[in-house]
Amino acid sequence: MTEGDVHGGRPRYAAATDVGLVRSNNEDAYLTAPPLFAVADGMGGHRAGEVASAGAIRTLQKEAGHDTDSLVAAVQSANRAVHAEAAANPELAGMGTTITAMMTTNDAAQIVHVGDSRAYLLRDGRLRRLTQDHTVVDRLAREGKIPAEEADRHPQRSVLERALGVGPEVDVDVQLLDVRPGDRLLLCTDGLTSMLNDEEIREILLTEKDPEVAARALIDAALAAGGKDNVTAVIVDFPRRDVGGSDPSRTAEQPAVVLAGGPAYGSSRLRNPGRGAVAAERAASASARTPTSHRVRQPGPPTPATGSRPSGPPRGAPELQAARPGRARLLLGVAIVVPLLVLGLLGGLVALRSSWYVGERSGRVAVFRGVPGSFGGIRVSSVAHVTDIPTVSLPAIYQQQLRDGISVADRKAADRTAENMRHLQVPAEQIPTSTVTVTTTASASP
Repeated sequence: MTEGDVHGGRPRYAAATDVGLVRSNNEDAYLTAPPLFAVADGMGGHRAGEVASAGAIRTLQKEAGHDTDSLVAAVQSANRAVHAEAAANPELAGMGTTITAMMTTNDAAQIVHVGDSRAYLLRDGRLRRLTQDHTVVDRLAREGKIPAEEADRHPQRSVLERALGVGPEVDVDVQLLDVRPGDRLLLCTDGLTSMLNDEEIREILLTEKDPEVAARALIDAALAAGGKDNVTAVIVDFPRRDVGGSDPSRTAEQPAVVLAGGPAYGSSRLRNPGRGAVAAERAASASARTPTSHRVRQPGPPTPATGSRPSGPPRGAPELQAARPGRARLLLGVAIVVPLLVLGLLGGLVALRSSWYVGERSGRVAVFRGVPGSFGGIRVSSVAHVTDIPTVSLPAIYQQQLRDGISVADRKAADRTAENMRHLQVPAEQIPTSTVTVTTTASASP
């Protein structure tokens, strides 16, 4: 547990975590390093979940500066770090983590989010959820296919559609919150929200004024309700000020936006561009104004005729002399290119024979020799081994990975990766009963 003190109106904060009553290890991780706060909930079987969440938190702390502009870039770096570590170590294949992080200033907080951990705001006695769960069930509720009140108790509520580390890129939800004196913010993993409903969480946050006591009370309540998962809570309080308080008429919350995976965003209405952004915009503008240059081969002067006959060269000989250099160049080109093509073809065949990946065959996890996909409609892989692991028993994000193919270093790594999928299976009662399409971009809610 950690707790921050009040100095000059700075936020007070505290955090608590517990392994729960069912799990043998704690795959949650949290960060309290003002102005940066975060929670992460790892997944992946064995100890991979711990590696994923801890790695994401470490990268976040290392990459994020003390300004909100750097937070999204830090989350993207964390995603790449977790994904790279999973790709390099077959025993960690398929690992991932949720992340919900917040960067605070005197009167604002930027919140970034991937997965089903959550951020809440308690203001004037009202508890408001700030984040949207990236799960199958939450999407079905938003689409009106199941009642919204059933989402938090649905057996498929933990089947994620988006998480950090399961792909080289990830979409990140971002929103900016105007903070008022007296606000209390909560970041928590689903080990809390799967055990307590929002009203129970609100009652504890209202009753316990000290953030350390409140964090511990939330954990204790989750354990008393069953403690079926690791549970973590981070509380950040913004103390009331007698003077200089925020204008209560200010907008409390800006709409969330989704930033696509890849390079960090350059600018948005959530922030004011600094000198670096202005310079980038000027450079882009200059580039747009500068036409692309092309080298054009200009015709040279005609070659003067030689000899005493103005009507042209003697019949036969000059034409042969002119043709021979071109034919020689053609033969030389063929002599060079053909062996290179043959060598490239042989090299490609060798590479295909030495390449391995894990994918799907007939609804089962399978090991393949070759590379995923096809060239010219021809598959360039063959099945080496089909496991007894049904792909439908895996969370949606891993089903998508298998459809795309998980490339590995060798046959041994492929077998370990396939076997590790066994530990990622969702219990039978939680397997979705309808076909679910994995989403890569979620609509933002205000």
